[in-house]
Amino acid sequence: EQVTREYVPPRTPTEELLAGIWADLLKRERVGIHENFFELGGHSLLATQVMTRVRTVCGVEVPLRRLFEASTVALLATAVEATRQDSSGGASPPLLPIPREGPVPLSFAQERLWFLWKLDPEGSIYNVPIALQVTGTLNVVALEESFRELARRHEVLRTTFSEIHDHPRQVISPEPLFSFIQLDLRNVSCENRELQFRDLAQEEAQQPFNLEDGPLLRVNVVQLDAQNYRLLVTMHHIVSDGWSMNLIVEELVRLYEAYLEDKEAQLPTLPIQYVDYAQWQRQWLMGDVLEKQLSYWKHQLDDIPILSLPTDHPRPDMQTYNGATYVLKLPRDLTERLKTLSQREGVTLFMTLLSALKVLLKFETKQTDIVVGTDVANRNRLEVEQLIGFFVNQLVLRTKIDGDLTFRDLLDRIRVVTLEAQTHQDLPFEMLVATLNAQRDVRYRPLFQVKLVLQNISRPSFDLAGIDISPVEIVKTTAELDLLFNLEETTDGLYGLIEYNTDLFNASSIVRLAEQLTVIWETVATNSEITVKALEQLLTDAETRHRKRIQQQLNKANAKKLKIVRRKVVSPSTQ
Repeated sequence: EQVTREYVPPRTPTEELLAGIWADLLKRERVGIHENFFELGGHSLLATQVMTRVRTVCGVEVPLRRLFEASTVALLATAVEATRQDSSGGASPPLLPIPREGPVPLSFAQERLWFLWKLDPEGSIYNVPIALQVTGTLNVVALEESFRELARRHEVLRTTFSEIHDHPRQVISPEPLFSFIQLDLRNVSCENRELQFRDLAQEEAQQPFNLEDGPLLRVNVVQLDAQNYRLLVTMHHIVSDGWSMNLIVEELVRLYEAYLEDKEAQLPTLPIQYVDYAQWQRQWLMGDVLEKQLSYWKHQLDDIPILSLPTDHPRPDMQTYNGATYVLKLPRDLTERLKTLSQREGVTLFMTLLSALKVLLKFETKQTDIVVGTDVANRNRLEVEQLIGFFVNQLVLRTKIDGDLTFRDLLDRIRVVTLEAQTHQDLPFEMLVATLNAQRDVRYRPLFQVKLVLQNISRPSFDLAGIDISPVEIVKTTAELDLLFNLEETTDGLYGLIEYNTDLFNASSIVRLAEQLTVIWETVATNSEITVKALEQLLTDAETRHRKRIQQQLNKANAKKLKIVRRKVVSPSTQ
């Protein structure tokens, strides 16, 4: 691996933990994953301290000599993960290409989405849309050819699905398979163009896919004026995930530039395709490997509770997917203080945010056994890092919390639970559901009803000569869960969306939850020794103030209405 001084942020929880340990001991604000420990000022004594903390924080015993052999965060993280996998019996065989003759199976995750689509072919809950604003001189022909080359490069983008002898199979088209539509809004009045685009984007995001006929990639180029375009790219989750969407943008930029310059794009060679991964996953995840993974999760999730959140409306007899979103922002100062706390306590920022959320959920539900889900990229093999496809997996994080526990102690519990779950992340969520939730309550989403995601995938580069590209927010009207806290770190602090089921919650309740979560974050950022019980009292006080503020607003509104009515009664113009 090439050692560099250029800062590259951590990509995994293990890398984030190690980077935090290094930054703390080396007295640096941050450490990139490819920076050399000894070039940064590390020495033998500090190396010993590093490995002592690794043992405590990561829960594995790694020899001191490994730091001298693996002197970057990325290399040491690989060594830590290998040690952890060896201890869990998770060593896996090489991932190699398979013959393309005959039908090829779906991955476990794809298989679940296939069956869900068969139950609801008109649903759009698993659509993955992105929207981009493009300003400048756009060559639409070059853009279409770039998508065509992208589909040639990634088999999954020209894949459909069918049943052969009652078993779902992947069907790979030899030619690119996607729709490319141009829409011109220049004849629409200026004041209505943006509004019409929003309607188009909303309609496109909700348009269902046909997994049997395809295509599963749709592209819409919307022109608003001579130098102003919107690009809508929508895929079905069965062929894509969040990591994939970033890859798509990155590769499109390079393909587009290469087309304009009439040269071949310099993209990394793909040693395998998604179908190779699907076959490998099914061959590897069986026998002792499968049993060890299942054994951990069966023990961890034995008698798992349903999180009984107080709702504004009665829960429907069947789970619904009607949703809305609320923007949640944390200022840079508070974000930095939470990062400092995380570094000091030997946890990741995600673990700190999760601990705070679990305190809030305990307060809301009055339960002490709190279950929250999260996403994991599940790209822990070099061969799949550059592949577009459905790799993301979901982990179930369960923690028992009592009131006398300090927040610092809770951080320790969350760290252990999260790292253990990461170690056993290879078991597909759908297999876990089938094993543990045979008689599940259909009113609830299986295994967890609340999810926290902290995006740690760096944003793709939008650098293109003569063109400015920026993301456009699409208003989401679906919700897979009761609550989803989807956060990412920006230069201005933490930013994210709270996605919620509108059949359960009013918008005012989500505002209240966001305010309470901020109270917890503000408090623990300066006092990690505070008890959970004390935090709950702070939330009670905050809720009292919130209700008082709402009542005052209602009183003012009612007084204003009464004043208007009185004026109408006495006004001569009304007689």
